[in-house]
Amino acid sequence: RGWSYGASFRIAHARGPSWLRASLAPATEVAADALALALEMFEDLARRGITADELALAKSYLSGSLPFSLATAHQRMHVAISEDLLGLAPGFIHREAELVAQTTLEDANRVASAHLFPDDALAVVVCTAEKLAPQLERVGLAPTAIIPYDKD
Repeated sequence: RGWSYGASFRIAHARGPSWLRASLAPATEVAADALALALEMFEDLARRGITADELALAKSYLSGSLPFSLATAHQRMHVAISEDLLGLAPGFIHREAELVAQTTLEDANRVASAHLFPDDALAVVVCTAEKLAPQLERVGLAPTAIIPYDKD
């Protein structure tokens, strides 16, 4: 649709519960529609899951990008520290491609329905409120709080 300069969706790992973070960079004129679509897609993912083609694409991306996450000494140290902090076995990252390859469509969709909660989604929008608040209201996403950037 060309609504955003960039969009991403990732899992943020933590010792406690993990969370999902989506980022969009739309122009103000389409920001509300882009946010509404992103939330709709998240709900669809939780309710219906992914297709076989989407799983194949994800597997290809994840297995292909793994070597790039270990390319430098800094990245390898970061991974080792993360494994330790998250309580993973040393070298867990080296099994990631194998584990991703073993993931079935049923596995992916079972996990999505068990761990994605679209009704609990929270959106934080950084914008000029006077311009975007009416658009958000139009798509049913009226702001619950507006916090000025210069508030102490």
